[in-house]
Amino acid sequence: MCLPYLIAREPLPLYPFQRTGVARLLRSQRLLLADDMGLGKTLQTAAALTKLVGCGRVSNALVLAPATLVPNWLDELTKWTPELVLTRGGPTKQTSRHTWHSMMNQCHVVVTNYEDVRALAGSEAEPQVDLLILDEAHRIKNWDSLTSRATRRIGARVIWALTGTPLERDTEDLVNLLAFLDRDAFTRSDASLPRGVLRARASRMILRREKTDVVSELPPVIRRHVRLALLGKQGDAYRRALASQGENTLADFGRLRTLCDYDPESGTSVKIDRITDLVSQVGDDGEKAVVFSYLLEPLRLLATRLGLLGIRFRVLDGSMDLQERETAIREFKLGDSVVLLASMRVASEGLTLVEANHVAFVNRWWNPSLNNQATDRVVRIGQKRTVFVYTFTLESTIEEDLDDILETKEELFDTLVASFGRSTGKVTDVLGRARIASETQATS
Repeated sequence: MCLPYLIAREPLPLYPFQRTGVARLLRSQRLLLADDMGLGKTLQTAAALTKLVGCGRVSNALVLAPATLVPNWLDELTKWTPELVLTRGGPTKQTSRHTWHSMMNQCHVVVTNYEDVRALAGSEAEPQVDLLILDEAHRIKNWDSLTSRATRRIGARVIWALTGTPLERDTEDLVNLLAFLDRDAFTRSDASLPRGVLRARASRMILRREKTDVVSELPPVIRRHVRLALLGKQGDAYRRALASQGENTLADFGRLRTLCDYDPESGTSVKIDRITDLVSQVGDDGEKAVVFSYLLEPLRLLATRLGLLGIRFRVLDGSMDLQERETAIREFKLGDSVVLLASMRVASEGLTLVEANHVAFVNRWWNPSLNNQATDRVVRIGQKRTVFVYTFTLESTIEEDLDDILETKEELFDTLVASFGRSTGKVTDVLGRARIASETQATS
């Protein structure tokens, strides 16, 4: 389907740096758009897609996104490119070549999720599209995963990969993305190249801008790191666990981290007490908050506390199906809920939650990029108010060591993203530091 009249439509409201991004997309057969989270990668892609369809350079496009973000893509494309014909679906193992061609001939854009195309990994199907758009493209960084193998079966003349975190662990993450984009120019062995060589070779295929460099209109972000004393039954439970460590470092580490969030036996939690007070104040001020946790039980405890106080909230976690998640997000944005209680695994990617201007972390993941992704659901273009970000550390616990590790990894990650280098930080480093910290405290 070709829409030549699209060329004459009113241009989308783009910042200058976004217009630069659109121009780069339009002249690139393969591009990794790695802009910082919140800079409008979806909007830039929509603008470029409209131009390509309008001038007849492509007839159809397939958007692959995490399941949670499929509704967001449909909403954004409907809003910014109403002329395009959209459908929700995609190629599966059972999709015949004829059915796929028929679907692509009846619309401009098909939006589907990575999970639905995994079956392609074990099939002979090789669906073809003019333009393939990969949102949260770091989902395919593991070359041998079902998701990556399935995605590689999709043929496309033009491929745009979008992610704010092109490098999460080490250089291999980045090289795998580049090899997906252009298997003639990059191989997996390129991960061992010197930084300067890899950076020079990759520069033609990567575009990355930071928020601090290109958007002066964003409101300030005030970060408040709160130190709390571990008291009462929760403190007693932590000290007992500390004194009874065994040989299973991973299990000990997990138990100590859990006890920093709450005591499973008594249900007490100094963090939940503090966050409850915070959310209550946010509600009194007529504002909204998002509370993140990678464990679900602290969110359940917080929900109980808020319910007793009559504070309205919504929950977003992995136990909900896609329709339930969409409803929760919509009702939080448009309704009178004060807070969204969000699983970090579900809500840290792709969502726009600028209706809130307070972010609180019950706990933080050892990977700083995931924590930053969560914060950037609120700190992004469209946010008009000062944003407050709250993190918590329990004194004299394993969390103090985790703070040091996160700070070190944050500095390292910033350097790696800028230089496309290699990270040596591993989860075993965290566990080792946790063991040392625990032994030190147990003997002091």
